[in-house]
Amino acid sequence: MPLPPPTAVLLDMDGTAVRHRDPRVLHLLETLDDWCHVAARLWPFVRRGPPRLWAHRLLHRIRRKGVEEILEPCPGLFPFLAALKRRGIPCALVSNGLGEGYGHEVLEAFGLGPYFAMTLFRENAPRSKPHPDCLRAALAAMGLSEPSAAEVIWVVGDRSKDIRAALALAEDVRPARVVPVAYALSAARAALAAGLSLDNIVFSYADLLRVVERGT
Repeated sequence: MPLPPPTAVLLDMDGTAVRHRDPRVLHLLETLDDWCHVAARLWPFVRRGPPRLWAHRLLHRIRRKGVEEILEPCPGLFPFLAALKRRGIPCALVSNGLGEGYGHEVLEAFGLGPYFAMTLFRENAPRSKPHPDCLRAALAAMGLSEPSAAEVIWVVGDRSKDIRAALALAEDVRPARVVPVAYALSAARAALAAGLSLDNIVFSYADLLRVVERGT
């Protein structure tokens, strides 16, 4: 079944909106993020208070290059975001990464800020993906705390945790329709394992752009 045009979009950052010029860096960041989730499950007290994320902070602190030297926007991102903006479809950036010392620099370096109705980073949410809490918080900030059955919410991400978070969100916001969109292989495997259609898997923003334009 073809993807339905969205009325709102929740977009991941690393690997989805921007990609590392050296894929090994992205793999390291995602591995560290996965370790954080494992630690939180094993030791519940880790969740108390604001997230500290020592490993993430250390990694971002020791890097010597500006974000524009280690990252680049994913191909086709800007035409897609511009189409959403022209059509009045709100889009939020929801990332497990840190905003301080990283995410906000990414937004500024590539001029991404004006395209997003709101941005939410790791330190702004009590629990990050694969929990749906951060996605719910983003929707609330966009005025969609109780989305109606008419809403079609795309959740676009490149990792299995993005797909899992989207599926959990779908249970929380019924009767609104949540559409997980798998961008890249890791998310594609999770989408297939969850029984989603091949139409939920894309490898190009050009495909998503066509859907948005078809909806007008």
